[in-house]
Amino acid sequence: MSRNTLIGVLAGFATVVMWASWIVSTRFGVGGALSSYDLGFLRFTIPALLLLPVAIRDWPTIRRVHPARLLLMLYGAGAPFFLLAATGMTFAPASEAGALLPGAMPLFVALLAVVVTRESIAPIRWIGFALIGAGVLSILGDALIEGANDGRWRGHLFFLAASFSWAIYTLAFRGSGLSVWQGAAVVSVGSAVGYLPIYLIWLDPGLDRAALPELSLQIAAQGLASGFFSLLFFSTAVAKLGSSSGAAFGSLAPILAWIFAVIFLGERLDPTGVAGVLLTSFGVLLASGALSRRKP
Repeated sequence: MSRNTLIGVLAGFATVVMWASWIVSTRFGVGGALSSYDLGFLRFTIPALLLLPVAIRDWPTIRRVHPARLLLMLYGAGAPFFLLAATGMTFAPASEAGALLPGAMPLFVALLAVVVTRESIAPIRWIGFALIGAGVLSILGDALIEGANDGRWRGHLFFLAASFSWAIYTLAFRGSGLSVWQGAAVVSVGSAVGYLPIYLIWLDPGLDRAALPELSLQIAAQGLASGFFSLLFFSTAVAKLGSSSGAAFGSLAPILAWIFAVIFLGERLDPTGVAGVLLTSFGVLLASGALSRRKP
């Protein structure tokens, strides 16, 4: 294994560990002293401070992007996405969020790409999308049949809405001409500018109600790991391994989120839920195109 490949593999693993940790830490956070609004403040304010120099330096490039596209990017990956995901976790467990959030994203991206940009999809990727759909339906069906009274289905709808919003971001960013760091600066700084006044004036900030260990955990998980470093590692994986191989690491996110949820939150999945997670993970691997003969 070459040095570049090793760096790419390590960066890919680090990325999915951070994604899975973000899901579990958010589920833990909304069940504690902090609200989803508090977590949203940490998720965007800290990366905004780190990425503000990028936004200032590259503002001449950013301002050339159509305002509607920038708004779609802000909606898709900014505060609305986060609040949809965090609200879903007040109803449903992190193990199911891991399958429905990162798991359903490739399916929504493909559907939008086919409808909006008339993109051609390789047959093996359609098989992956079918498996993702089967996994999603497995989890949704279990919630409707076995857990209709506990409200888990509400969380699933929020997860799917958040996943769809990220698909909107993906297509908007893809056509923006911005770099990865410029796109991250748009989302983080733009979300902080729009969200901070609303949070401080109308949403009852509660950071002072959290104990220092809990607050420190969320600062690390939301603001640093998820909001900043996961982007750095994901970009490194794609640069070293290629887009399909880098994206294939996303197939590990549902499984890792499930494992972390069992270890740290004591969650359990019944056989139907396990099947949904496994189907979704393998579907994401096929949908990434990493197993296609034709290079992306």
